[in-house]
Amino acid sequence: MLCLSWGVLRLWTRRGKTKNFYYRIERGGLQELFQLAYGRYEIDPSTDNPFLAGTVRYEMQEFEFVNSEKEYANANDYEEMYVFYNELKEPVYRYNPEKKADKDYVKSIITAGMTRNRGGAVIDPYLNITRLFKDKLGIEVKITVDKEKKLAVLSMGSSK
Repeated sequence: MLCLSWGVLRLWTRRGKTKNFYYRIERGGLQELFQLAYGRYEIDPSTDNPFLAGTVRYEMQEFEFVNSEKEYANANDYEEMYVFYNELKEPVYRYNPEKKADKDYVKSIITAGMTRNRGGAVIDPYLNITRLFKDKLGIEVKITVDKEKKLAVLSMGSSK
Protein backbone atom coordinates (compact mmCIF):
# COMPACT_ATOMS: atom_id res chain seq x y z
CA MET A 1 0.00 0.00 0.00
CA LEU A 2 1.34 3.40 -0.94
CA CYS A 3 0.44 6.59 0.92
CA LEU A 4 1.02 9.80 -0.97
CA SER A 5 0.64 13.44 -0.13
CA TRP A 6 -0.01 16.06 -2.79
CA GLY A 7 -1.40 19.50 -2.26
CA VAL A 8 -3.17 19.49 -5.63
CA LEU A 9 -5.35 16.41 -5.33
CA ARG A 10 -9.07 16.53 -4.71
CA LEU A 11 -11.39 13.79 -3.53
CA TRP A 12 -14.98 13.98 -4.63
CA THR A 13 -17.74 12.02 -2.96
CA ARG A 14 -21.46 11.71 -3.29
CA ARG A 15 -23.62 9.96 -0.77
CA GLY A 16 -23.25 6.22 -1.10
CA LYS A 17 -20.79 6.45 -3.99
CA THR A 18 -17.07 5.77 -4.11
CA LYS A 19 -14.54 8.55 -3.88
CA ASN A 20 -13.15 9.80 -7.15
CA PHE A 21 -9.58 11.02 -7.29
CA TYR A 22 -9.16 14.28 -9.21
CA TYR A 23 -5.81 15.78 -10.13
CA ARG A 24 -5.19 19.22 -11.58
CA ILE A 25 -4.48 18.87 -15.30
CA GLU A 26 -2.25 21.86 -15.92
CA ARG A 27 0.27 20.94 -13.24
CA GLY A 28 3.21 18.58 -12.96
CA GLY A 29 2.71 15.18 -11.40
CA LEU A 30 0.44 13.47 -13.91
CA GLN A 31 3.44 11.61 -15.35
CA GLU A 32 4.20 10.25 -11.88
CA LEU A 33 0.61 9.05 -11.43
CA PHE A 34 0.92 6.98 -14.61
CA GLN A 35 4.25 5.60 -13.38
CA LEU A 36 2.63 4.63 -10.06
CA ALA A 37 -0.21 2.93 -11.92
CA TYR A 38 2.21 0.88 -14.01
CA GLY A 39 4.56 0.11 -11.08
CA ARG A 40 7.49 2.06 -12.50
CA TYR A 41 8.98 3.30 -9.24
CA GLU A 42 11.23 2.23 -6.37
CA ILE A 43 10.96 3.07 -2.69
CA ASP A 44 14.08 4.39 -0.99
CA PRO A 45 13.87 3.47 2.72
CA SER A 46 13.30 6.30 5.17
CA THR A 47 16.04 6.80 7.71
CA ASP A 48 14.67 9.82 9.55
CA ASN A 49 10.87 9.37 9.75
CA PRO A 50 9.70 6.16 11.47
CA PHE A 51 6.12 6.69 10.23
CA LEU A 52 7.02 6.49 6.54
CA ALA A 53 8.32 3.50 4.60
CA GLY A 54 10.45 5.79 2.46
CA THR A 55 10.51 8.08 -0.52
CA VAL A 56 9.17 7.17 -3.93
CA ARG A 57 11.82 7.34 -6.64
CA TYR A 58 10.48 7.27 -10.19
CA GLU A 59 12.26 5.47 -13.00
CA MET A 60 13.68 7.62 -15.74
CA GLN A 61 11.40 7.23 -18.71
CA GLU A 62 12.32 7.30 -22.35
CA PHE A 63 8.61 7.69 -22.97
CA GLU A 64 6.21 10.25 -21.50
CA PHE A 65 2.67 9.17 -20.59
CA VAL A 66 1.50 12.80 -20.68
CA ASN A 67 2.54 15.28 -23.34
CA SER A 68 1.59 18.77 -24.32
CA GLU A 69 1.28 18.79 -28.10
CA LYS A 70 0.38 21.35 -30.73
CA GLU A 71 -2.46 20.51 -33.10
CA TYR A 72 -2.28 22.70 -36.20
CA ALA A 73 -5.41 23.92 -37.99
CA ASN A 74 -3.26 25.51 -40.73
CA ALA A 75 0.29 26.78 -41.22
CA ASN A 76 -0.09 29.50 -38.56
CA ASP A 77 -2.84 28.49 -36.15
CA TYR A 78 -2.63 25.75 -33.58
CA GLU A 79 -4.14 24.67 -30.28
CA GLU A 80 -2.19 23.25 -27.37
CA MET A 81 -3.52 19.85 -26.27
CA TYR A 82 -2.71 17.45 -23.49
CA VAL A 83 -2.40 13.90 -24.81
CA PHE A 84 -2.41 10.92 -22.44
CA TYR A 85 -0.86 7.60 -23.49
CA ASN A 86 -1.12 4.04 -22.22
CA GLU A 87 1.81 1.67 -21.62
CA LEU A 88 1.73 0.60 -25.28
CA LYS A 89 2.36 4.23 -26.30
CA GLU A 90 -1.15 4.56 -27.74
CA PRO A 91 -3.06 7.82 -27.16
CA VAL A 92 -6.00 7.12 -24.85
CA TYR A 93 -7.32 10.62 -24.12
CA ARG A 94 -6.94 14.19 -25.38
CA TYR A 95 -7.74 17.35 -23.46
CA ASN A 96 -7.97 20.76 -25.10
CA PRO A 97 -8.06 23.53 -22.47
CA GLU A 98 -9.54 25.96 -25.00
CA LYS A 99 -12.63 23.84 -25.71
CA LYS A 100 -15.56 22.74 -23.59
CA ALA A 101 -14.40 20.05 -21.17
CA ASP A 102 -15.52 16.45 -21.45
CA LYS A 103 -17.58 16.14 -18.25
CA ASP A 104 -16.91 12.40 -17.98
CA TYR A 105 -13.23 13.03 -17.31
CA VAL A 106 -12.76 16.72 -16.50
CA LYS A 107 -14.31 18.79 -13.76
CA SER A 108 -13.79 22.49 -13.06
CA ILE A 109 -13.15 22.85 -9.35
CA ILE A 110 -13.06 26.08 -7.39
CA THR A 111 -10.08 26.12 -5.04
CA ALA A 112 -11.56 27.32 -1.75
CA GLY A 113 -10.25 30.62 -0.47
CA MET A 114 -8.00 31.35 -3.45
CA THR A 115 -8.23 34.14 -6.02
CA ARG A 116 -6.21 35.11 -9.07
CA ASN A 117 -4.32 38.41 -9.32
CA ARG A 118 -6.75 39.56 -12.01
CA GLY A 119 -9.65 38.90 -9.64
CA GLY A 120 -12.20 36.18 -9.29
CA ALA A 121 -12.17 32.72 -7.78
CA VAL A 122 -9.57 30.16 -8.78
CA ILE A 123 -11.33 27.65 -11.05
CA ASP A 124 -9.05 24.98 -12.46
CA PRO A 125 -9.63 21.88 -14.60
CA TYR A 126 -9.13 18.60 -12.75
CA LEU A 127 -8.85 15.20 -14.39
CA ASN A 128 -10.91 12.35 -12.94
CA ILE A 129 -8.03 9.93 -12.48
CA THR A 130 -10.34 7.23 -11.08
CA ARG A 131 -12.48 7.13 -14.20
CA LEU A 132 -9.73 7.71 -16.79
CA PHE A 133 -7.50 4.96 -15.40
CA LYS A 134 -10.39 2.48 -15.19
CA ASP A 135 -11.88 3.26 -18.62
CA LYS A 136 -8.70 3.81 -20.61
CA LEU A 137 -5.97 1.84 -18.80
CA GLY A 138 -7.89 -0.94 -17.06
CA ILE A 139 -6.50 0.18 -13.69
CA GLU A 140 -8.74 0.48 -10.64
CA VAL A 141 -7.95 3.48 -8.42
CA LYS A 142 -9.25 3.45 -4.85
CA ILE A 143 -8.97 6.11 -2.20
CA THR A 144 -9.40 5.56 1.50
CA VAL A 145 -9.15 8.37 4.00
CA ASP A 146 -7.81 7.85 7.50
CA LYS A 147 -9.02 10.96 9.30
CA GLU A 148 -7.29 10.03 12.54
CA LYS A 149 -3.88 9.75 10.89
CA LYS A 150 -4.70 12.51 8.40
CA LEU A 151 -3.83 10.36 5.40
CA ALA A 152 -5.35 9.73 2.02
CA VAL A 153 -4.32 6.27 0.85
CA LEU A 154 -4.20 5.76 -2.89
CA SER A 155 -4.18 2.19 -4.20
CA MET A 156 -4.05 1.10 -7.82
CA GLY A 157 -4.45 -2.32 -9.41
CA SER A 158 -5.82 -4.11 -12.43
CA SER A 159 -9.58 -3.80 -12.82
CA LYS A 160 -9.72 -6.98 -14.91
